[in-house]
Amino acid sequence: MHTVTKAKALSNFRLRVTFADGFAAEVDLKDHVLASDWPIVDPLKQPAFFRRVRVKNGSVVWPNEYDICPDVLRFWCEKGRASSQPETDAHFASEERMAA
Repeated sequence: MHTVTKAKALSNFRLRVTFADGFAAEVDLKDHVLASDWPIVDPLKQPAFFRRVRVKNGSVVWPNEYDICPDVLRFWCEKGRASSQPETDAHFASEERMAA
């Protein structure tokens, strides 16, 4: 499991994220945030609220307690963007098969 140690909001719904192993990257969350129909994500559509991201218990979290799983965030950081749910699910399913 990955652990986030730093997170900084950048312009245009991007985050700069650093993980405990030293890996650091920027990830574009614009499509994830703006296309979401989840009520908990709605506040993040406001840039001022999006900038209020922080690290809590090794994960990124916003004041409304919306968070992104650190393992999912790492995968997205490696891609440079948030992936669709099917693409993310396929990635983790293939990792499980390789570990078995």
